[in-house]
Parts: sequence; structure tokens; C-alpha cells
Amino acid sequence: MNQPPGPDGSAPPQMVERRKHVEASLQQSEERHRDIIQTAMDGFWLTDTRGRLLEVNAAYCRMSGYSEQELLAMSVADLEADETREAIARRIQSVVSAGEMRFETRHRRKDGDLFEIEVSAKYRPVEGGRMVIFLRDITERKRAEESLRKSEEKFAKAFLASPEAITITSMEDGKYVEVNDVFLRKTGFRRDEVIGRTSIELGIWVDAADRQRFLEELTAKGALRDFAVSYRMHSGEIRDYLVSGEQIEIEGKTCILTFAFDITERNRAEEERVRLEAQLRQAQKMESVGRLAGGVAHDYNNMLGVILGNAEMALSQVDPADPVHADLQEIIQAAERSARITRQLLTFARKQIVAPKVLDLNETVAGIQQMLARLIGEDIQLDWQPGPDLWPVRVDPSQIDQIVANLCINARDAIAGTGRIAIETGNVALSADDCAGRPGLVPGEYVRLSVQDDGCGIDAAVLPHIFEPFFTTKGIGEGTGLGLSMVYGAVQQNNGFITAESEPGKGTTFTIYLPRHLIEVRPLEKAARPGAPPGGRETILVVEDEPAILSLATRMLEKQGYAVLAAKSPTEAERLARDHADRIHLLVTDVIMPGVNGLELWRRLSVLRPGLKCLFISGYPAHVIAERGILAPGTHFIQKPFTRKDLGLKVQEVLNR
Repeated sequence: MNQPPGPDGSAPPQMVERRKHVEASLQQSEERHRDIIQTAMDGFWLTDTRGRLLEVNAAYCRMSGYSEQELLAMSVADLEADETREAIARRIQSVVSAGEMRFETRHRRKDGDLFEIEVSAKYRPVEGGRMVIFLRDITERKRAEESLRKSEEKFAKAFLASPEAITITSMEDGKYVEVNDVFLRKTGFRRDEVIGRTSIELGIWVDAADRQRFLEELTAKGALRDFAVSYRMHSGEIRDYLVSGEQIEIEGKTCILTFAFDITERNRAEEERVRLEAQLRQAQKMESVGRLAGGVAHDYNNMLGVILGNAEMALSQVDPADPVHADLQEIIQAAERSARITRQLLTFARKQIVAPKVLDLNETVAGIQQMLARLIGEDIQLDWQPGPDLWPVRVDPSQIDQIVANLCINARDAIAGTGRIAIETGNVALSADDCAGRPGLVPGEYVRLSVQDDGCGIDAAVLPHIFEPFFTTKGIGEGTGLGLSMVYGAVQQNNGFITAESEPGKGTTFTIYLPRHLIEVRPLEKAARPGAPPGGRETILVVEDEPAILSLATRMLEKQGYAVLAAKSPTEAERLARDHADRIHLLVTDVIMPGVNGLELWRRLSVLRPGLKCLFISGYPAHVIAERGILAPGTHFIQKPFTRKDLGLKVQEVLNR
């Protein structure tokens, strides 16, 4: 129902009251709106379509550092840091056209610093067009994002550039999420073979229990370091790794970041070091035994010399029909066997006296084939396979005989019943690769001598000890344990190397490498078989500090017709040389004596007796004598123990030169 106007023509009272109520409500709404805008955490603008600021809130004042009055006198272009006025105008038109827009930009504070802003703008077509804009400071978020980006970039670079294998796998199902190129290169897999599959599916873990232990410890600790495992490569090769891992979050999923460090070569080097240390200890042990053998040789040979010489002297005075004659022969044979054992010990110690010659190994080995056939018996086939155009070697021929004979005897004893022993020679040039993993071998040109049998073989636990002196697997009384140690010593003395390869039930092969000699070989002269020692009438001065040896040598020489002057010391020898009226033809002297050695004594006596010849005797090994200059070319030497015949022949040889 229409209400009549008031007396003065004004609006009716009810309408006035309604208008006031509406205006009050509108004012309250605007005040609430303003309170919300002013208390908002985000900045607020109200602008016209030209970009002039019509309203700002306190939050943006705090962001920019400007007061409200200062901002209301500015436009968007005054605060925008990156865009030109033209670009701003185009963006406003875009908002007008689209009705609303969200974008990021940068504003400049009053102090000149820049800050990142996320803008949400909406166009309102009122009062000529208004832009309602909310502005959020995202500087810290941007910094965090940039920091994360850089961190991820660094991780990516490290992931790709790491020299070690790195993988990322899902904790949930174990599938590979990412792997680096090193992992692919080391394992031999392709990327498409790996991503989306598990290590179990690829068969990488040699022992699946290792993977379970790895996961259990990683779950319990959150991180794991230096977990030793074995991985199987795509090729099937097994390699050793140290694996470290930790749990990481990727896109809300728990993953395992794993670093795998290949320690295969390090482990092999460690094994090689342990092996070489064991070899060194073995070499030191064998060298110690060698020194012991050399040290006792002098006294042992002196005693053997007394036993052998006196038994031989006594034998010459006993009728062959007398039972004592056979007893004396047994004593002589036992002494000779003992002397051979001494020589074997010295051979092992590489200290026996040798006379090396340049020779053709084929000729030398061929020359003892009949002897070897008798040694091994008729049930065993001896197969001689000489190599063509064999290079010469420089070695004592008797040592070759000893080496081959001992190896063949060893092979014979390893064969039960019938069998075969093959002796083979050949030339070989060893490279560094050939010598790798073969103890003692060094690169160079060698003549190879091998002795192979098809016997019972040698157990792996026994093989490292076969060259040790007195080591034997034979029963008591069946061997001295010096055969292979003598072979080892003889080969070493000639700068060679020996290897042994064996498999139980399939036989054994000994291979000897002797250095090639570059001087033309000459045929060996066959030595004449010595007969009985000739007698003589010359005067001989014998000097020996061991009374029993002195007495024995004196009687031996006197029995052969020589006049003998006996001296138990160098001082006494000098006195006899001065006082003796007649000529002294020969000096027979021990090498090692208290005060003055044999060489110095000869030099002194040569002043008193010009032209005096000399024969040196000793029970010491060659290296001890060589240190005193006795074994120089042209000197005469006989080693104890010696027989009367040996001494007589050597004396006659020296006197006749």
C-alpha cells in the first residue's frame, strides 16, 4: 500500500527509516569489508583500469615499506620491478578480457629491495571498471624452491658424475626408480632392463640373504654404511662391493638411495699381499734352513772326511778275505752316502761349488736317457720330447743330471703300477702377463724343461711345502725329503724358476725355466775316467787347524810317496817355510783358519818361496769361500770330504800345471 507524502512533501517517515536502515547496513558491511581487507595477511589493491591505486591494505604497506598515503599516490608501474608500462597495460587488458588472472611477478620495496609476489586479479565492471587484486609475498617460498632446485641440481650432477654406482629403489616394492651410468657400465645392464624391475629379478644379489639383512638393518637404523656383499654382473662375473644406503623421500614415497663401491681389485690386491707375505715367510724359512745347512757343512764334512779317509786307509791294509774288510766297506759307503746328503743340503742352500758351462739342454738330457730308464723301471714309459732349435743355457751339467733324475724318481714313486713320465723342452718368452700370479717368474727368454707324470698327484694342502728340506710324504726310511729341495736349490742357483702343478688322481707337472744364454754353445768335452792316483816325490806343506784332518791328509800323501810338512796353524806353516832347507813344491791349505785365511797364507809364503803352488781345501760352502776370493778363476780347490784317490789326483793336477 502506498504511503502518502508528509505535509511538506517529503518522503513518508517509514521510507526514511528504511533508507536509514539500509544505509546503516551498507556502512556496516563496508566497515566489515574494510576490516577484513586491513587485517588480511595478504596484500590488497583496488585499482582502476589505468593501474592507479585506489585502495591498499596494511599488509601491502608492510610488504612494500610505503605508507598508505604514499601508495595511493602511485600506480602499478611505480611498484612493478620487471615489466614496462606497456606490458602492464597489456596485462590489465587481459584481466579485463578474461575477468580474472593469476600470475607471479616482482615488486620493488621503498628501500630498493625486490620481493616475489603472487598476484590474483579480478575485474569488476563498476564505476568505470575496477581491479580487485590480492598480493601474496612468496619470496621465502621462491628461495626455498630455488634452494631445492639447486640442491636437486647438485644431487643430479653428483648422481650422474659419481665414479661409483648409485641407485634409487622403491622401499615398497624394491623396483629401481633411477640408476646412474656408472651402475650400468659396471654391471653391464641397459637402462631399460633395470628401471621398473627389482634387483632380485635381475639376479644381482649373489646371496639373497644379504639383501634381506641389508633391508632389515636399513629399516632399523635408517642408514647403513659399508655393507659387504657380492654382486653378479650381467655377464655372470661375481664382484665384491661395499654398499651404503639411506632412506629418502621422493614425491611422498620412501625410497632407498644406495652407493655401491667396487672393492674387487682391492680384495684381490689384499689376497695377493697375503700370498706374497706367505711366500716371503716361506722364502725366509728356506733361506734360514739354507744358512743352517751351510753353517754345519764345515764341521760335518770334516768329520766325514776323517771317517771316510781313515776307513779307506784301513781298508788298504786289510786282506779282502778278512771280515773286517767288509765292515770297512760298509763304513766307507755310509760316509759317502752322508757326503751326498751334505751336497744335497748345500745344493738346496744354493751354496755348493758348481762348474757352469754353456750347453744344449737337449744334448744333456738325451745323454742320461738310459740312466733314467733304469731308474724308473720297465713298467713306466719314458717319453722324451726335445724341443727344436733350443736356446743355449749356462749351467753345471751335473746339476741338470741331478734335477732330472730327482724329478723322475719323484714321478716314479707317484705312479702305482704302469704309467708314463714325459720330459719335454722348449723355448719360451715370458711377458709380464704370463708371469702374473705365478710366484717367482719374471719376464724374459727362457729354456723350459718340464717333467710330467700321470701318477697320484699332490694334495693341495701338501703342494706349498714340497720344496722344503726334509719334508716328505713317504714312509720312514723311504726317503730323506731332500730330493725336491735339491732341485729347488739348483734351479735357484742358476737364476731359474720352478713351478709345480698337480691335481690329485691326475698327476703332476714340474716346469723349470732356465735363462737363455746368448753366447754360442760348444759341445761338451767328455771327461776321461780317472784311474788310480799317481805317486810323487815332491815336498808338500799341509796346513789344517783340525788335527784329525791334518793327520789324515799327511798319511794319505805320504802313502803316495810325497814328503809332507804338517802344520796345524798358519804361524807354524810360516816357520816351516822359513826353516826347511829344501824346496817346497806345493801348499795344501785349509781356507778358513784362525788368524789368517788360506789365501793370505799363500801370499805370505809365496814371498818366502817364489813359485809355490797351492791347493785349497775346505768343508765350507762355496759362498763363504768366494767371499775370501778363493774361487777366482785359476785357483785350485777340493772340497771335504775327499778320498785318497781324489786328493792324489788333484795334487798331481796342480803339480803338473
